[in-house]
Amino acid sequence: MKKIILISIFFFLIIPCYVGASTFFFDPIGKHVLEGEKFTIYLEIKPENDLVNAVEGSVGFDRDLLKVLEIKKTNSIINIWIKEPEVENGTINFSGIIPGGFNGVLRPLDKNVYPGILFGITFEVVGLGSGAVNIENIKAFQNDGLGTEAESSVVPFSLDADRPTNGQGKLWLWIIVFIAIIIMVAYYRKTKNEII
Repeated sequence: MKKIILISIFFFLIIPCYVGASTFFFDPIGKHVLEGEKFTIYLEIKPENDLVNAVEGSVGFDRDLLKVLEIKKTNSIINIWIKEPEVENGTINFSGIIPGGFNGVLRPLDKNVYPGILFGITFEVVGLGSGAVNIENIKAFQNDGLGTEAESSVVPFSLDADRPTNGQGKLWLWIIVFIAIIIMVAYYRKTKNEII
């Protein structure tokens, strides 16, 4: 699973360097989770050379592995939702408009340009194994008055779900440590008595 996450990180860093495209990705881009755990990921866009004023697409996930608890639109760069993100048969479909266009988030006294949040998804882990949350049928449209489709690349979210430990492993560890201490104390006393 670590290899999958490392490969995702590699593509996230390399794709924008070689392709003049808007990159859609999740923050974080990978996570190790436990069954029953709740976590939130954010779908973001990083425009390269485009001024994007509309996006549409869908997010797919394995319903045997994940359950959507909430979709968060707080801090979204999308001002007008044509279709608000909602779950439909294991897929989250969405489309929206960014009046004036978007080409990155600027921060005071910082020359860097940062990605913008489309929306967040809070999941609950309901299964075990490896999986992904995929960005599907994604389209970004330029703010050129013609609605020209911009080139897009995507990076999926990778996860690996395990069972939580029930504490028995730690209990056995403490028992072993306790027995080792008793043996050491007994050995020390025996050695001390032999010296005397």
